[in-house]
Amino acid sequence: MKYIGRISSIIPILVINIWLLKLTMKYDGVLYFLFSLLLTVLASIITWGLGGQFDKAKFYYHELQKEKENLQQIFDSVDATIWSNNIVEQRLYVSKGVEKISGYSVQQFFEDYNFWLSIFLPEDRPNLDQFYERVLTGKSDYVEARFIHANGKIHWAYVSGAPIKGKDNEVIKINGVVVDITSKKETMERLRESESRYRSVVELSPNLLFIYQDKSLVYANPATTKLLGMEISELIGRIPFEFIHPTFLEMAISRTKELLQQKRTTDSKEYKIVKPNGEIAYLELLGKEIPYNGQSAIMVVGTDVTAKKQQQEKIEFMAFHDALTGLHV
Repeated sequence: MKYIGRISSIIPILVINIWLLKLTMKYDGVLYFLFSLLLTVLASIITWGLGGQFDKAKFYYHELQKEKENLQQIFDSVDATIWSNNIVEQRLYVSKGVEKISGYSVQQFFEDYNFWLSIFLPEDRPNLDQFYERVLTGKSDYVEARFIHANGKIHWAYVSGAPIKGKDNEVIKINGVVVDITSKKETMERLRESESRYRSVVELSPNLLFIYQDKSLVYANPATTKLLGMEISELIGRIPFEFIHPTFLEMAISRTKELLQQKRTTDSKEYKIVKPNGEIAYLELLGKEIPYNGQSAIMVVGTDVTAKKQQQEKIEFMAFHDALTGLHV
């Protein structure tokens, strides 16, 4: 009840005052009765107000308990735990979430001050020691380290700590949070493996592959550098259009604009290019707009068709020229 404090406090006051009013009316007359009645009203108002303060305090207490329970449910539902290291008393306090993260009980951490360090891998202990030393200097910090779960499996933990200083400005307590980041680490490792496989395919591909952004080359695979006879360091930053033969330059610029506007893969087209040494080569190129380092870029895949082009030109020449004299027929 919202008014339980007010009601429970005012009822005894009213009962006592009504009894006193009866006595006053009987033995002291009307004047004293009216005076006592006034005092009774005042006392009731004051009591009602005090009861209201009690109800308000009780209400806020229950709300605080609800919030505490909600926060506890949140911490218990995620792979995280709150920890507090009392350096003076050599006590480590952890929330119940530690049981979900590590598989060990809260009591184990409470009873053995060094237990939490013992579950981390020896290889990661130096990083933990450095983290601890930095926090003791008065700076908030974090560290990522591996620990052995109660089931024997290795997990990753993100450990943060914030120093609490005493009167002498010395760190007397460290409060922090531990989060299980095993899934994140495994996902990152899978991404690295996938990226490594993709890069290997690109690096070993006989096809050309290069990426340009803001009109400058930002990546080129070995097949591209080999064709142009340039080192990758010489190629990065160059404008790809400078290798296009003037008769094909307008088409290359037009198709680039089309790529950026329509966001789709272009059809394969044949281009005539001029190598840095002056040699002519023919490439079939197709491009696609992609994100690269957070910005729009164009990836181009190409095939060297120079030999094919030369063979076609030779066949065409032979078709219209005498095989012996080379004269046009």
